[in-house]
Amino acid sequence: MSNSYKTAIHRTTPSAPLRWLDSQRVFDSIDSILDFGCGHGRDVLYLREAGKMVHGYDKYIKPWRTKSFLKYDIVLCTYVLNTIPDEIERQEIIQECRNYLVDNGRLLVTIRADKKVLQGYTTKGTWQGYVGEWCQNLGLKLLHKTSGWEIYHEG
Repeated sequence: MSNSYKTAIHRTTPSAPLRWLDSQRVFDSIDSILDFGCGHGRDVLYLREAGKMVHGYDKYIKPWRTKSFLKYDIVLCTYVLNTIPDEIERQEIIQECRNYLVDNGRLLVTIRADKKVLQGYTTKGTWQGYVGEWCQNLGLKLLHKTSGWEIYHEG
């Protein structure tokens, strides 16, 4: 079993990438959002407080373990792929995210970009790696980049 769930941190505010997306009005005129790999769900709660219909899913963390059978306008996958060392598992995650999208939906993938700390296995037994080139090789397009994170999109 992957230890990726150990990387989920408890936040008191939404993630920086979500705040940036919100500032760009990405969620305006959007009916439904899925936060895939939502961790402890802070971004989900923020979007719900903003009046959005949003579901969170994380296969390791209660209460977010229930999979949805709906389709969504936007699927967020934030800080998930950089915790998965296996490329096939990352591809499966991307495909699962795509399967949740409505026709003409949008996939937004955020990865950590602070390469100095993304050096493989940590003392906690988790993996933290830079996967930006991998995202681009998969056909995802860079939407926004900071020194700490990058957002890729499709759709």
